[in-house]
Amino acid sequence: MGRLYDERCAAIRGLESGVIRVGSVYSAYYDWLARTMARFSAQHLGIEVSFLHGSSSEFYARLSEHEIDFCIVSRREGDYDFIPLRKDPLMAWVPVDHPRVRDGVYPLSDFETDPYIDIYPGQETDNALAFRTNGLTPHGQFLSVDVRSTKAMVAAGLGVSLNNAILSHEMDLSGIAVLPTEPLYEVEIGIAAPRKENRSPAAEQFLNYALKNLPTMLLFSDSGATKLSSR
Repeated sequence: MGRLYDERCAAIRGLESGVIRVGSVYSAYYDWLARTMARFSAQHLGIEVSFLHGSSSEFYARLSEHEIDFCIVSRREGDYDFIPLRKDPLMAWVPVDHPRVRDGVYPLSDFETDPYIDIYPGQETDNALAFRTNGLTPHGQFLSVDVRSTKAMVAAGLGVSLNNAILSHEMDLSGIAVLPTEPLYEVEIGIAAPRKENRSPAAEQFLNYALKNLPTMLLFSDSGATKLSSR
């Protein structure tokens, strides 16, 4: 909290200073975040902006420890503010010769029998929440540390995986098939930030600037998400 106090004192003196730490789980938002950081830094020379990468679980832990100011993650319950951006379905990744490719859909229950490639094992991922919500225990046989290695393992025929649809738009998916699940399971992707009273002046400025420059393509089609909300 010392950084927060120092920045508020600087703001009272009329100075712009501070460090802002931002991050995104999803690379689809990297370009927008990078442009936002560049334009903001050009207008606020005394404020340093750093970029972090991690999983939703890692970022929420950092939020709790006041180690990050702004991150794009999937929604979790907790003591922070959340701006919804989009709903994103989880999709099954299967080898191209998998029998379910002919059906065009992958039952979630099949994860209990097909060899499952577990990405970010041990973390409360969207996948883990989907299985828990549907009362399923995946037939875990393989572990993966990132999305690209998961794709390679699926393409090699080692097993199947479950991933956010937004990730399917970021990669070369040759060698695998991407199928909707039955039932459909959607997650809410958005911006998580500390409560307003816990945000530094620099972080508050960056957040407001970012919201003013949100492309409509990143928002819910039925949402006018322009202010922080919590749940």
